[in-house]
Amino acid sequence: MDRGKTQWKAIFVTAVVTAVLVAGGLIVWQKGTRDVEWKMAKEGDGVLNEQLLALEDQLAELKLQVEALEHENETLRALVPEVSGWDDNLQNGKGATRHKEELAPKTFARTEEVSQKPRSGWEVFFPDATTTTLMDEHIGKVERILGPPPFLVRSTAVKPQFSREIWIFLPYDEDPTGLYVYFKGGRVHKSRLDEFNGLPGSAIFSDHEFWYN
Repeated sequence: MDRGKTQWKAIFVTAVVTAVLVAGGLIVWQKGTRDVEWKMAKEGDGVLNEQLLALEDQLAELKLQVEALEHENETLRALVPEVSGWDDNLQNGKGATRHKEELAPKTFARTEEVSQKPRSGWEVFFPDATTTTLMDEHIGKVERILGPPPFLVRSTAVKPQFSREIWIFLPYDEDPTGLYVYFKGGRVHKSRLDEFNGLPGSAIFSDHEFWYN
């Protein structure tokens, strides 16, 4: 009788120990599974964030390209004469002559618009020597306000946002002060009113922060 009880007691203890071990193993396995799932989710979020950042960069680049094309379109529209009614002349062999006659005076007129001075009222947009209210404005809008520049230095890049451009006007009579307008990626980056004695040897070429950043 005592021997039977001892056997059942041993079986019971063994069962309890086995149950505890199994339960502990399940807990450890579930924790490991949760850790793996959390790590995978975190890595997935990181990849998603990288993809979103890449898409944002592509969108910004496309926006700059569209703005550059819009500016180019505005310039071309100002240079090219109206083409309405040309089809009949082209068919009759007269289109080329008309194009040559009409394009020449318009191109000449465009050249005549270039002035040493910015357009009247420019002072409103440059309240002091290093401040402009035109910050971040597109180059096309600046040209409509100031007019085409008499002096221009440009560095064109494959990606529009890395293009650099400096316009220089001479706003005053008998005064060597120049109005400098700096563009990065087709938008105003900064401006200054400072002495201008011509492009050769000008300090604008040593402005590494502007050209390389």
